[in-house]
Amino acid sequence: MLSEKSVQLDIPYCPINNGAGHAAMVFSDVTDVGMIFVPSKDGLSHCPEEWSDVRDIAKGVQILYGVAKELTGENAPSGV
Repeated sequence: MLSEKSVQLDIPYCPINNGAGHAAMVFSDVTDVGMIFVPSKDGLSHCPEEWSDVRDIAKGVQILYGVAKELTGENAPSGV
């Protein structure tokens, strides 16, 4: 669903296989899971130098929000 929502929102994406565990590993035994990664400056992650542009973070939020609405059957309030 994440890739489809990215296409609907015209937000470029790149599917990746990642070794990151996070909560996704726990839930993958009972449901489909996906993670949204946003670009970090110079590719740095999990360190003090990690930094992501607010526009990229907003794109990730748009994707998450859109998928959450679809999964819950919720309609967004007008103007959101």
